[in-house]
Amino acid sequence: MATENIEIALRRIEETVVQMASFVEELIARALHAMTYADDRLADEVIATDRIVDDLRGQVRQYVLQAIERWAPMGPSLRMIIAYQFIGEQLERIGDYAVHVARGARVSYRTMPLQIAGRMSEMARLVRQQVRDGVRALAAEDVDLARQVCLADNPIDDCYRDLLTMLQSFMQSDPDKVAEATMMLFALRDLERIGDRMANICEDIIFIRTGIHEDLN
Repeated sequence: MATENIEIALRRIEETVVQMASFVEELIARALHAMTYADDRLADEVIATDRIVDDLRGQVRQYVLQAIERWAPMGPSLRMIIAYQFIGEQLERIGDYAVHVARGARVSYRTMPLQIAGRMSEMARLVRQQVRDGVRALAAEDVDLARQVCLADNPIDDCYRDLLTMLQSFMQSDPDKVAEATMMLFALRDLERIGDRMANICEDIIFIRTGIHEDLN
């Protein structure tokens, strides 16, 4: 009976984390749309609904503590609980980054030269695809896909470095747009951090399945 109970508790934790990940994926998609199309209404919705991520994170924390206090799990069960605890924390931060992008980039994006806006859109597309694949890897506990998601962080980093250079040059050439360019730098940093944290999540997925921590980020 105890085994059945701990299995039910683990399944509840897993399902809540996957629900959280799916919501975060949608949050990012909406935030990036708000940035790209300067959609103020959608940006406000993203900012307002971030509390749902926080609520789900609270549920994960509660379920984890209940499982540890009640069953004192060991071995693979403990490994899974710890990993899902870390994943929940990473997802909460990803949700925060999505809100930052929606809040700060929607105005500044409109003022950027076409070359910068285009490269930023490419980075946003790569981040969105990485998050989508990461959520799939999490739901299926797919180790191979998790490794692919970690590798997908490399082109995101390439975009990040390119855009840093481009934005610095833009600020030097047009000092009147420094404020807008600075907001884009913040959004750029947040997108890069989303990629990093998604790679961290995928490392935890590998840990859940194999018990081995692979440093792929």
